[in-house]
Amino acid sequence: MVSRPTRARAGVLGLVAVGAIALVVLFRGGVGGEEPEFPVRVDWAFDAALLDAIKASDPVLLSETTDFAWETVSVFNYGTRRGAVEAATGVDILDDDFYMYTEMLLVFCADEKVVRVLPYSNDNLGFGPRTTFSAEVQIVDRRLDDGASADPAPRCG
Repeated sequence: MVSRPTRARAGVLGLVAVGAIALVVLFRGGVGGEEPEFPVRVDWAFDAALLDAIKASDPVLLSETTDFAWETVSVFNYGTRRGAVEAATGVDILDDDFYMYTEMLLVFCADEKVVRVLPYSNDNLGFGPRTTFSAEVQIVDRRLDDGASADPAPRCG
């Protein structure tokens, strides 16, 4: 026979589990169905493709270095404040300021949702005063340029 305190504890644990599942479902819905893990792991294939594009003699579309569809990308340096990431993307995706083991963080968005968050291990991709670029962005002489003078819309959220 199970005592009342054990049943009560089991009931509380069940409610906690249901609550945790509900939070995961809500979070996934807010980031396009995929749940970025923090710290995000480096995608070494993307990292290598980006290095190759930087070394290329001709401009390369950033979209040629990815294997997924996206409309905008926001790029952040090591040490970027959490609020700056949210201001640029429209989504609160970081728990803390960006101090990861990588140099840069790229947040890709489509249909007003985050579709992928990828760290980049080097600091050789300059982007000037802007942080958000359209899918037409090219890597030109180690910097990002899509010809736009203002941040493109839509943001992620």
